[in-house]
Amino acid sequence: MRALTELLQATSGATRLVAALAGVAGHTGSGAVRYEEHKDGRRRLKADIAGVAGLALEIVVNGAALAALACRDGRAAGRLDSACGAALPALRPGDRVEIRQNGVTVLQGALARAPSFADLLRRTGGGQSVSLSR
Repeated sequence: MRALTELLQATSGATRLVAALAGVAGHTGSGAVRYEEHKDGRRRLKADIAGVAGLALEIVVNGAALAALACRDGRAAGRLDSACGAALPALRPGDRVEIRQNGVTVLQGALARAPSFADLLRRTGGGQSVSLSR
């Protein structure tokens, strides 16, 4: 059922962006930020971070702080959803995503279009199985 749900979401016409995050200036760690904007205006952002020190971090996009996350055992995760009251700006490919600790950027990346289901089918020749897990 989950695979079917993801397939339907992938073909829903929503804008989907993803940023792979990597350490900067000697900081280690990695992560990903996923963003969705639906035709009805709903926006969602999900962040998964690993390999960072400290107790807290901040998600910053294009210089604007979006959320603070608690960090435990080097990991942090969070979700923001405009349907639940989160103030998420419209994001576009190329927008800069940073993870900051105490005002210092420790991870960064840029948003890019996530592949659509049709793109995935083209890459596999259309006849092979495709994993849609996130």
